[in-house]
Amino acid sequence: MVVQWIKDLKASYDLSRAETQNCAREVADRKKCERIHGGASNGEECVFEELAEKKCLASCLCQEEYVLFYGSHKGKSCASIVEQFKQDLGIAKMGQVETTSRRKPRIPRRCREASYALGNCLHKYTKAGRQ
Repeated sequence: MVVQWIKDLKASYDLSRAETQNCAREVADRKKCERIHGGASNGEECVFEELAEKKCLASCLCQEEYVLFYGSHKGKSCASIVEQFKQDLGIAKMGQVETTSRRKPRIPRRCREASYALGNCLHKYTKAGRQ
């Protein structure tokens, strides 16, 4: 119980340090956007600010996972592959593209694993919540 409390305290300190030093601009941009649009996660109004903040925090707090997700592999990062997948999926859902292939687009396994690892790492720092 005490060991977990110490781990949580260290994670809280590391998050606080990253938010106030390394990622101060990104955190301020997200908070400003949320003030303008009336709170956290109101749809997609602040999605770019939230992603920029998460990328910065990941570079400070989850360095191995950051490299796996944002680093280049054969010329493409998992971040760009996932972004392209989301754009293609959105266009297909809007009916703007006819698919000639019966194969659905897929995210490569290495990218799914990198995304999960990055999310799990960031969750360790944010599970206590943020303002």
